[in-house]
Amino acid sequence: MTPDGIPDDHLRLLAQGGVLRMQVEGDSMAPTIRPGDVVVAEPLGGPAPEPGDIVLVRGARGAPAVHRVIARRQKAGEWLIVTGGDATGGLDPVLRTWAVLGKVTSMERDGGAVALPAARPPLVRRLRAALKLRLRCP
Repeated sequence: MTPDGIPDDHLRLLAQGGVLRMQVEGDSMAPTIRPGDVVVAEPLGGPAPEPGDIVLVRGARGAPAVHRVIARRQKAGEWLIVTGGDATGGLDPVLRTWAVLGKVTSMERDGGAVALPAARPPLVRRLRAALKLRLRCP
C-alpha cells in the first residue's frame, strides 16, 4: 500500500498497461458516477487527458479520486491539469500529469454496463480553471 492509500499492485497494473476496476465510494461525481458504481481505468495512452475526460488521480489529500478534467495547459513541456467533481462545482488544485493514474473508459452500475456520458464542463467552470492555471503557472 502506498502512503496515499492506493494499493501498490493497482499502480503496477496501470503502469504496465493493464486495466484497473475499482468501486467508487464518494459522491463527488454524482449523478454521472454514484457511490457503488464500478469504474474501469486504463493508462492514458497520450501526453495529457482532454477537458471532459474522467480520470483517476492522486487527489490533493493523497487519496485516489475519480474526477473530470476541467482544463489543461502546457508549460515548459509539461502538462498541468485542473480537475473537479461534477457534483461539487469546485476545482481541485493544479495537478501534473504524473498525478493522473489513468483514464476512466467505462462504468458499471448494479452489475450492468452504463455508458459514460461525454460532458464538456460548463463555460464558467472552464474559465475559472483556465484562470487558475494562468495564475499558478504564468
